[in-house]
Amino acid sequence: MDNKTLNSTNRAIYIILLCCFMLVGLLIYSFGDFDKCTSDMCSFHKEIFDTSLDSAVVIRHFVDKPNHAMKTVHIRTNTKAYIMYFIPYENWADSGSLRPGDVITKEKETFSMKVNNRWTFQLRYDCTY
Repeated sequence: MDNKTLNSTNRAIYIILLCCFMLVGLLIYSFGDFDKCTSDMCSFHKEIFDTSLDSAVVIRHFVDKPNHAMKTVHIRTNTKAYIMYFIPYENWADSGSLRPGDVITKEKETFSMKVNNRWTFQLRYDCTY
């Protein structure tokens, strides 16, 4: 092989590698906030968003291993039960701070919740309702 053929081959390899890196970067950028704004999670939490909670009680919290190891909290009002999923890494500390028997209150059309009238956390879903 002469130098021209070798240079052309190297140039083609560099261009292919550059395109691959750009594609991977685009995919990472596109799916970076996948957990926060998936339509499934937003539709699942819509009822909680639309509801004003007055004295909802934490029934239990756990890691739901079959469901992608999502940190999960079950709460109950006098008339209805709800399930909340916490966003990995962003809300995990909040879910770990909740205990069975804690009382949660929240206004309608918000994900901001007050626990035992002492501290507040917010489910960080970027939903467009």
